[in-house]
Amino acid sequence: MEFTEDSETSFSNALTVLKEQGLVKAGEEVALVQSGRQPIWRLQSTHKIQVRKI
Repeated sequence: MEFTEDSETSFSNALTVLKEQGLVKAGEEVALVQSGRQPIWRLQSTHKIQVRKI
């Protein structure tokens, strides 16, 4: 999957791919994790964790 500059679009695309491949089903919960381009220990990085219901 190709990632975009917009995290929300990338998350949405990832969930679509997972559904199409049968790896997630309706009603399941998934954790979405995004790390900034820099290593996690650097102050300028942005990191996101979301839990979503499919």
